[in-house]
Amino acid sequence: MASSSSSSSHVNIKSGPIDADVLWMQPKHVSEHVWNGEEDRKLHIRRAVPTYQGEEQIPEQIFPFLQQSGFGWIIKMGYLKINASLISALIERWRPETHTFHMRCGECTITLQDVSVLLGISVDGLPLIGPTNLDWADLCEELLGVRPQEGEIKGSVVKLSWLAHHFDQINNDDDEEQVRRFARAWILRFIGGVLFVDKSSNKVSLRYLQFLRDFEECGRYAWGAAVLGFLYREMCSATDYKTKSIGGMCILLQMWAWERCTTLAPKRTPPVIENKPLR
Repeated sequence: MASSSSSSSHVNIKSGPIDADVLWMQPKHVSEHVWNGEEDRKLHIRRAVPTYQGEEQIPEQIFPFLQQSGFGWIIKMGYLKINASLISALIERWRPETHTFHMRCGECTITLQDVSVLLGISVDGLPLIGPTNLDWADLCEELLGVRPQEGEIKGSVVKLSWLAHHFDQINNDDDEEQVRRFARAWILRFIGGVLFVDKSSNKVSLRYLQFLRDFEECGRYAWGAAVLGFLYREMCSATDYKTKSIGGMCILLQMWAWERCTTLAPKRTPPVIENKPLR
């Protein structure tokens, strides 16, 4: 009886693409570090949701102007809680080179249609393009009724805390113009704290204020397209393993994940209907 011997070969499996012509950023991509067994990284979500009188609420006096500007519904979304673990897991699969998530089922991404459906803001309106050399202190005084002093403004940037301080209370006897100013300040706080959150998460550029002059006109701008572009940039930056936080509108990323991967979405609790006896 003849005997046979078998030999086994060891195959080295390496993370990332075989060819780096397209996915050339693998060496510093967070997935490389995950593969090498380095310490898990949970991203810090940068966000500063506007509050009123210490609570997560919107003053009812300004809500008509928020509706008129197109921000009425989306501002309410800002109070949704964000799952940092989910965001971190999605970023591990995001590729800056292609602007797509690389999943086991294939590639996918957040589209303008997703933004329009999930957020309800325009993606095909006027571009957010305007002058960058205005006197920003003058613009504040004109549209907000308050002029930032030296040390309170740097270039076109002011702190969100400055806005919160000067617009901490709205009175029933305030005239319509003052309510409009309060609404502009509230939207500006939302822009800097939720829509276009930067690395500081406590400042906002007054360049956005010029688009809040007329609330009807404000609703005609393509805010959704700008939000998506900004989020793309933040996700690309966050794929670097050394980056510890992420800005942009992460709630959009979370809602997209809930919609596309329903097993990730929280379970919906059906409403409780009381059975009352008929009279």
